[in-house]
Amino acid sequence: SSKKVLVIPAMEWGDEKNGVALIYGPRTMPELTENRIDAQGVVYRVQGQGGVFAIAHPCFPTMPWQRGLSYVNAIEVWCRSWNGVPPLALENLAKEYGLRDKNGKLVYSIALAASTPRLSANGQAELFWDIEMNRGLKAAPIGGSLSSSPKVPIGEPVTYVYAENKSVAAILDGLLRGRTYVAKTPSGPQVYFQGDVLANGTVDVNVSGVVPVGAETDFIVNVVGVKGK
Repeated sequence: SSKKVLVIPAMEWGDEKNGVALIYGPRTMPELTENRIDAQGVVYRVQGQGGVFAIAHPCFPTMPWQRGLSYVNAIEVWCRSWNGVPPLALENLAKEYGLRDKNGKLVYSIALAASTPRLSANGQAELFWDIEMNRGLKAAPIGGSLSSSPKVPIGEPVTYVYAENKSVAAILDGLLRGRTYVAKTPSGPQVYFQGDVLANGTVDVNVSGVVPVGAETDFIVNVVGVKGK
């Protein structure tokens, strides 16, 4: 026990062939399956139990995300150092991900990310998340250090979660609501997103808050702790 550190139960789910997910707050042991319909069922069950299902490092070339899924709660857009992992190549994906539309454009988000040049695996992961968001997915961006040895620092990068209080339930709720941002280290820059609905000088919503359609709104972004700024 600790008065400073809150431990959230979590687990890895998946395999190198089809990709790995992170499940935060599982209440039952989810079965491992290659069937996409069954895998989507795992997502719904995790969320129904108050947990979070997050795609982990989707563009790592050794274990790319190849499970599809039309709905997840979060995507890891930054794992280990930003440029430390080589990019995913289209050839690393199963042949089905080479599907193209009538205009010759790749259909799958993971394939679009893999075919984008001059990006690291993390750059591709951010692009994958961005494409999915533009297609309607509401998924929180998260980061993780994937530390398995003293040579890999813990908490670099780090995920900030806006939560009502310091509890497992509140932090999981913040993740489910998309109230997150990712920074390089705990001592790095911090970002605060706010919205002033009706632009009347009053802050009404924080990160991932709901803004009514048609209302004049001022958006405020405060960046704290940027070196030299």
